[in-house]
Amino acid sequence: MINEEGIVLKSIDFRDHQKIITLYTPQLGIISAIVKNLSQKKLQEHSLCSPLVRAQYILKKGRSECYGLIEGSVIDLHLELRRSLAVLTISLNMIKTISQTQLPGKPSQELYQLLKVYLKELKKNPYANQLLMSFYLKLLKYEGVFIEEAIPSSLKYLAHIQHFDEIQERTISEEDELIVKNLMLCYQNA
Repeated sequence: MINEEGIVLKSIDFRDHQKIITLYTPQLGIISAIVKNLSQKKLQEHSLCSPLVRAQYILKKGRSECYGLIEGSVIDLHLELRRSLAVLTISLNMIKTISQTQLPGKPSQELYQLLKVYLKELKKNPYANQLLMSFYLKLLKYEGVFIEEAIPSSLKYLAHIQHFDEIQERTISEEDELIVKNLMLCYQNA
């Protein structure tokens, strides 16, 4: 049995009353787990399967690469991330980026912490787009593909912030945003 904290990246229906969830965990990286015997009465288990949810999972290794969920407890439903379409979209972009850039089974406590902290900050920080750009730049830096010269000088501070109060209401030009998104896209497709 494995006791692991994780953030749900994806959830798909599987057979009757089952789901397969993709989790991002600090110790195991990206893993899949099957949640069986879901019913309308088991709302807690449905919550454990919702994208963006952070929870403590007790898992059992199956015969395949897929784990089985024994039980779990929600740490944070991240309901505040659903307060507006813009914030929800940015939150989903963050977890989609993790799904696309990280290999299954490749653990990274630092990157897990980065995602966890940025999701938490998105709940209260009005500068969601700046947070997304900062998340992208820090991810590229972590992966060793950050190219200082390719980043517009107006956005370099986002790659190096230590405290979120450093994010100020600065307008990010569409051109600057496009550069960062293209860098991220190149990395994802590499």
